[in-house]
Amino acid sequence: MKNIEHNNIFELIALDTGLSEDELPTRLRSMGRRSFVEYTSKNGLSLLKNPMSFGSEVTDPTGKILINSGVPVGKYFEALLDRYVNDDRFHTSPIKIECTSDVLNYYRSKSYERVGMILNDFVFTQDKFATFYSKIKENKFDIKAMDVFNRAIDHMLSSPDGIMAMVKLFKNATEKRELITDNINSAFISLVLSPFARHNILTDDSGGFLMKIALTSIMQNIAELMDCGYNPDCIDRSAKIAKSLINDDTVEEAIRMKTYADGDKSVPIFFDQVNRKNFFLRLLVTVNLFVELVKINKTDPANLEVHKSLYELAELGYADREMVSFIGKLFLPAVKSLVLEYAYKIKNSCGADPIIWSTIGDMLPVKFLCPKAECLHTGQHKTFIPEDVKIEADSVYQTRINAGMYHTCKLLTEKLQDYYKTVSQRSED
Repeated sequence: MKNIEHNNIFELIALDTGLSEDELPTRLRSMGRRSFVEYTSKNGLSLLKNPMSFGSEVTDPTGKILINSGVPVGKYFEALLDRYVNDDRFHTSPIKIECTSDVLNYYRSKSYERVGMILNDFVFTQDKFATFYSKIKENKFDIKAMDVFNRAIDHMLSSPDGIMAMVKLFKNATEKRELITDNINSAFISLVLSPFARHNILTDDSGGFLMKIALTSIMQNIAELMDCGYNPDCIDRSAKIAKSLINDDTVEEAIRMKTYADGDKSVPIFFDQVNRKNFFLRLLVTVNLFVELVKINKTDPANLEVHKSLYELAELGYADREMVSFIGKLFLPAVKSLVLEYAYKIKNSCGADPIIWSTIGDMLPVKFLCPKAECLHTGQHKTFIPEDVKIEADSVYQTRINAGMYHTCKLLTEKLQDYYKTVSQRSED
């Protein structure tokens, strides 16, 4: 059976205790071996109590064999730590652990502990998504997203490759908190959106399809998380790792193509009709962008300006229009979502690029403003916008409403308000 590989003994200790791998070597040298063992034991070190053996030889920097294959990990554990204490340049070859059923169960147990910690300490504590995750935990959506997420984790932990990816995914989790949290936010939002997109599901295996949705988001940055930093081949490596666990070409392609722009050409990803045919890509890119907008602008998922920005991004090819509509249905009140969607349907009938403006109070998007003073449809009412309204998304794009005097567009505003009255009446019936 395949071995589970660790970069060094500290990665194994970090998994076992939840301590930061990066801090362990420094702490060992400052405390000394005896105090370090006591310290890690107090923090839950249990690997010495498990029947765990080295799956291959452990060598020093010169290639000299330090520990033979098949030797129990605990036998030379303290001697190995002493070498690190006595020589600050000392390091070993990768530590490979022989896979047995007991060892696999140990790794699964530790991985489940880490997942639970990340959900409870990082994800469920977010104020901006508090209502969303409250509904997740209470199963108030059509999809039991928590069950699907757990099945996705089970799938990752069903093989040595998946376990190794999971171990490295969550090491130094505190330092990588933001990226891990973003990925999990994307996973849960994508799962909850999936009932809106039933027509995109071309298989009867809906359970497997949903699990792929979750894993696409969870694993999209796995190479970066495993390496503790970004490098140019991270995206390609993440796609290959995902393919090895999921075995789906469309998922692999979605992760490889998930940036907003298509390669070095900086062409918006959905300018290419081929990319619009990949459901996982459409969902992943658009949900990632939504999560990014909420985070960067320090707002909440029901902020109307964020949803307006998503529609603008979709018009420019940086997001998928259908997925944008689904996100609006999920996070906005029903009437507001319908009115905003209709507003963008009629907006492009005018070449002057009018802006959609909201009423004070309930923030309903029921007015079109135009910078042109001379037009057949210019109304008498004027609106002064005192400062630019900007919503940023990463370094790729920002929507901007420029400060200045605007005039109400009677034609589009009347259409929008008529539609608003219709859907409002319908919602009351």
